[in-house]
Amino acid sequence: ETMTLFFEELRYSEGKGRLKAVPLDSFGRPAGPEVIILEKPYHLSFPYVFEHPSDPDAVFLLPEQGESGNTVLYRSAKETAASLLRFQQDTVLLMGFGGIDPVVLEWNGHFYLFVTNGSFGNVDNNLQLFISESLRGPYRAW
Repeated sequence: ETMTLFFEELRYSEGKGRLKAVPLDSFGRPAGPEVIILEKPYHLSFPYVFEHPSDPDAVFLLPEQGESGNTVLYRSAKETAASLLRFQQDTVLLMGFGGIDPVVLEWNGHFYLFVTNGSFGNVDNNLQLFISESLRGPYRAW
């Protein structure tokens, strides 16, 4: 059985990151080539990848893309190989909010989006919480 490792590759020559994946064998060793799963003209990092029963044929990606000015959810059809994942924009969760390191979790029938506001100078002390009744929103400040 293989697993997939998702990670950021920071390209110093470009000053931005892109997101990649590599399949791993049961010992945690690479079992195939690294593939780019998402690249944009702005920096990407923190590839938070998850599945949700509301869309069982999908894999979701909620990356940090603060430079874009939005917090965006991406979707790929679920495939068995990392090389077949093709993430496309699904939903802008927070328009005009360049979220840093977003994480969403479902609890008690609500979705909680924890994210830092990247427009502040210090991104280490301004965690914000948004809530929705649906994975795709709309989200409101909590």
